[in-house]
Amino acid sequence: MSDEFHEAFAENCDISEYTPQYIKGFALNLLNLILHKEIKNNAVLKKLGVTEDCHVSMPHFGNSGGGNYQVWSRLFIAKDHMNKDEVLGISICGTIHTENDPHWGNRTGSTQLNISIANKESRHHSLQLNLDRCCRYNPLTNIVDITHNGSLTRGKGGAAKRADVIAYIKDRAPELVHGDEIYLGRLNNSRLLEWKDPAVQTFIRNLLHYAVLRDGFRAEYKK
Repeated sequence: MSDEFHEAFAENCDISEYTPQYIKGFALNLLNLILHKEIKNNAVLKKLGVTEDCHVSMPHFGNSGGGNYQVWSRLFIAKDHMNKDEVLGISICGTIHTENDPHWGNRTGSTQLNISIANKESRHHSLQLNLDRCCRYNPLTNIVDITHNGSLTRGKGGAAKRADVIAYIKDRAPELVHGDEIYLGRLNNSRLLEWKDPAVQTFIRNLLHYAVLRDGFRAEYKK
């Protein structure tokens, strides 16, 4: 995509100006899929692991650090770790860049992929994935591998041990665990991402499943 598109999305806070250029292109491709691509049949929903496409909306979420997020999201209905219906959302946004801020300190701006969960008990971001750090981009092939290190915050309870999170995920979804990290999928950024692409379906299914399992971990920890 052109530099003009990059600048427009950066101005709208969808993509951070501090994100590396090659990750910006991937983030824009993913954002285009989430917000603008239509899912044309129910077979795709089944492969994503969801029951209904609720299309695009702008819900509001906060986090334990005091951040607030209200960005365009693609919403789906799916089952939680207790097999109850809940609303899962996928969004992308740029995070703030701060220097000597009294609350945030020094933070480098980045582009963040969020998975939100809303049910009768709560509404929050189960996963905030830093695309700048979690994408392994091969510039020769335009292939992107997306991973996560298992870091998880339990609200006011602070950070969980990554090894505990990885072990919990491995016990319930061993296909997601590669070594000491979560492997979410591989996408080809040399073309527009489409819902009919099996690689896209696998990535989104893994992403949503991982977010639901993370909430399962939080629930277990509270017991």
